[in-house]
Amino acid sequence: EAIEYLAKVREEIDSFEFGIYLKHTNYNDIEPLKSIIRIINVNDNEEEFIGRVLQQTGEMSTGGAFAKTFVCESLLAYLHDSCQMYSKVASSNVETFLTEIINRHNSQVEYYKQFKIGRVTVSSITDSSYRYTGYEDTFDTIKKYLLERVGGYIRFRNEADALYIDYLESVGVEETTPIRIAKNIKSAKREINLDGLITRIVPVGADLEKNSRDEETGQYTTRER
Repeated sequence: EAIEYLAKVREEIDSFEFGIYLKHTNYNDIEPLKSIIRIINVNDNEEEFIGRVLQQTGEMSTGGAFAKTFVCESLLAYLHDSCQMYSKVASSNVETFLTEIINRHNSQVEYYKQFKIGRVTVSSITDSSYRYTGYEDTFDTIKKYLLERVGGYIRFRNEADALYIDYLESVGVEETTPIRIAKNIKSAKREINLDGLITRIVPVGADLEKNSRDEETGQYTTRER
């Protein structure tokens, strides 16, 4: 019933994982892509997360306890539910370009998945005469043609009248609070990825040309180099 894992990221979509047991009141009420989950900070009554359930896993422990685990994604993921089309427009300012992208998204989705443009503080300077959109979904379009090219951060706000998209040059504030183990940092993890490790390089060159009638050919035949 408690929060298990809340991941808040600057350039991607926030996620939240939690689990509940069979005796929980809402054990059979939560449905993927339909149920909305909110996290409220009881200290300041602020909303820390709101999103939809993306994935559900049911399991039984060795002791016979039944539980479900849910993976949620923030409502910003609604931008994955629409797609853009190819367009080439004379270079416009960032807010106009973002508005065009969001309007195309809004025309394809249900009203509760629609966004309004909020604050835009990112500079509009560009070295190109045109701005483009391709055939990616809306979130990937914003990431490719705005975040990666121009910079800044996209975030959304869940207001009483609508969902708002903010495009900000910077996010967050500087704090002087020290980080203390088991106080304000509960856990830490370091991962070393060796997928790209190379242990030996063998230069082989081109195939040796041989005029031999006895030389075999075929899918599993290797020629000397």
